Amino acid sequence: MFHEATQKDKALYNRLVPVTKGRREFAPSMLNRLQKLGINKTDPNELTEDEIHRFARLDIDPESITWYSNS
Repeated sequence: MFHEATQKDKALYNRLVPVTKGRREFAPSMLNRLQKLGINKTDPNELTEDEIHRFARLDIDPESITWYSNS
């Protein structure tokens, strides 16, 4: 929640899918997330700004979080 509140979509996306050795690639789990979001692309450079927003943000509602303690 902290990172989502303090960073723009592009910065989050660059942290999630960094350029390594001149290439940007999705991990298998990221491809699964894209499919669940209805985004059928496998090249990280082809995502639109809207798709980057949907992929990079969890959009957690801080009012709906419940904390449990085992003590």
